[in-house]
Amino acid sequence: MKRMNKFPLSVILIYLVSFAFVSSLYGQPAVKAGKAEAAGRKKVSSRGFRFDPQNLIISEFKDGWAVMESTNLNRALATFAHNRKSDAEQAMRIMQHYGMNEKYFVGTSGLVFFLASGKAPEDPSPFPGEKCETFDPKNVTVEEKAITSKKDPNEVVGKYWALVDGKNQLWRFGNDRAMAGMARQVFIKQYGFTNKCNVDGFTYWRK
Repeated sequence: MKRMNKFPLSVILIYLVSFAFVSSLYGQPAVKAGKAEAAGRKKVSSRGFRFDPQNLIISEFKDGWAVMESTNLNRALATFAHNRKSDAEQAMRIMQHYGMNEKYFVGTSGLVFFLASGKAPEDPSPFPGEKCETFDPKNVTVEEKAITSKKDPNEVVGKYWALVDGKNQLWRFGNDRAMAGMARQVFIKQYGFTNKCNVDGFTYWRK
């Protein structure tokens, strides 16, 4: 019987460190990931960028108005129609109020969220006039919802996947179940958002 060659200690250590690093990225060892999660992980984009909330201005952008950094007039943080300049100004004040300085996109779902130095924005004094939908991140699930006919409520004409908190739908993901699952894991659980807020058409998430 042939004896197996022993791996050098350095090779074993490199393997263990690499495995621990990969595991830490997702909160659990990669080998435990399900097929849907693995597929979603490839599709969830980590596109994002940092900005300085103290350098924000309101500027004309394409056919409307946008919140932008004075140092980068080619990148909009939030856009508004040409008759909604005041809404753009309100959005800028919200970003500064909560110290938002990072913007991220969840794949191609249209879901956008802001962070304050790597954490969910929060403040003891909520922004005046904001309307928030409060939810418990532990109760958020991914559910398949039916689209019914306007003429006949019993006729199902389509389906979609959504992040749901009880009866409230937080976001729709079309037919992309994997994206919805990863949004729940990365977006909701990792950052612990508990409120979906809106002020004058500007939607943001916070604790």
